[in-house]
Amino acid sequence: MAADLIDDDGWSVSRYFPVFPDKIGWEKPSTLLDQEEEPAGDEALSFLGPVGEAPEGVLITAPSSAPLSIPTSDCRLLQGAGAFDELKKVIREITGKEDGEIKSMIICGWNAGRVQPLLVQLQLVKEKDPGVISFKFGLSVEDCDASIERLKKGTAFIKEHEPDVILGYGGGAVMDMTKALGLLGNASFDEIDESVRQINAAADTCMPRVRVSVSTRPIPVVLIPTTIGAGAEMTDLCVFKANLATGAPRRICVDFGSENNVLRIANDRVILSDSRLIGPRILYGIHAAHGALMLICRGIDVLLSLYDQAGHQGVKQAEEAVAGTSEVLMDIYREPRKASGQTRDPLAYAQTKVGLAADCAGKLGLVAKLSLAAVDEIIDELYPRCFRAIFIRVTAALLTKIISLEKDEACRIFADHVAKAMLVQTPQQAVQRLLRRAEDVDVPLLPRLGLLHRTVPSAAAHAVKAILLEPELSSLEHRLADETLLQDVLHDAIDQDYEL
Repeated sequence: MAADLIDDDGWSVSRYFPVFPDKIGWEKPSTLLDQEEEPAGDEALSFLGPVGEAPEGVLITAPSSAPLSIPTSDCRLLQGAGAFDELKKVIREITGKEDGEIKSMIICGWNAGRVQPLLVQLQLVKEKDPGVISFKFGLSVEDCDASIERLKKGTAFIKEHEPDVILGYGGGAVMDMTKALGLLGNASFDEIDESVRQINAAADTCMPRVRVSVSTRPIPVVLIPTTIGAGAEMTDLCVFKANLATGAPRRICVDFGSENNVLRIANDRVILSDSRLIGPRILYGIHAAHGALMLICRGIDVLLSLYDQAGHQGVKQAEEAVAGTSEVLMDIYREPRKASGQTRDPLAYAQTKVGLAADCAGKLGLVAKLSLAAVDEIIDELYPRCFRAIFIRVTAALLTKIISLEKDEACRIFADHVAKAMLVQTPQQAVQRLLRRAEDVDVPLLPRLGLLHRTVPSAAAHAVKAILLEPELSSLEHRLADETLLQDVLHDAIDQDYEL
């Protein structure tokens, strides 16, 4: 457990001695490690498992596409290949400080395997950018939810050490905790206590969502998600585990009143993706099928955003990812495999390809934007699972709509392209495969479909706005960026019946 390696003084690295000869914290700037003797050859990476490896068994070093030009913001999102190359640059930009003055607090998860790539890359990036930026591991989120108790501990840590920027590295709970600490970090203890009181009170009265505001300026935040599908990094909303008066835990969605609390538009972030940060998961049965469906849908989203660029490297990566994931999806149902005894996640190769494809695209596609706009209308304590289910349903519904527009040459070509990538004969078979597998994994969404029905118009309008803000749209995205058409797609996604 990574939590076992975190103490009051920062990060204890005895387990990772080949990479860090001594613990790293503000009391020892990272550049001092340059004077330490570096291990040679494979010894330095000998502890790495599947999380830090590419399918070929080496660290991924594929160059990322150039980051988007972004305005000054209090929150940045870094995903995947090239993310660490940009990390110090982004930290300098977001804090407005010079090297040697910047203190970075890192929030991580409980899984040691997820932390390994961060440790390795913080070491390797020094060769490309030797500037002095001090890092200190301040808090681990030891549960699958961000908790009020951890929030209090994190704010106390901030008061003591006064970080200039908070770096969140982990899954959805870590993203939620990082965003909340950024927003509450500069608040007074009285404001923090009042915010906690409001959250607990709302949870005790079974409210699905509570709005909390503070008067102080937020601490800048950099988010580096290591999982896919939750979407926690996409919004400023946070899901917390609060305690009822009876002592029982309950999830509640907290809106901190940010101006951007709906959706981070593409040009407000740095978009880079790669499976080193979208970490492999050793799952089986329904869970593996869910992950496979998400990868297929992400691949289709990339193909849509790169429709006009047939020879683009991202198109090839997405095609390979969709094909590889389709094979895994068939294997899962023929012979479900338990995690124990497996040395490699069967989806690791596809995750790498999807990540590199998204990195090449450098932007979100129409499916992702429509799904994010839709799920924001029903955000609550089950938001992560709802997002994944909606993403899969919207992909199937949009693909169905494209198939129905067969007289449109672009739509016909794209539908055939997807069918070929999914290793089926016709586009209709591709849709059926998505729906048959999705039946098992979107049960948490079903009670919320009625609510989503009422919010389809606003979700479609929001999605069109987000799409049109993208500076470079494919011709097919232009064709589909119609509010009425997207309303039809969302209604179809809600009303989907599975053909078994």
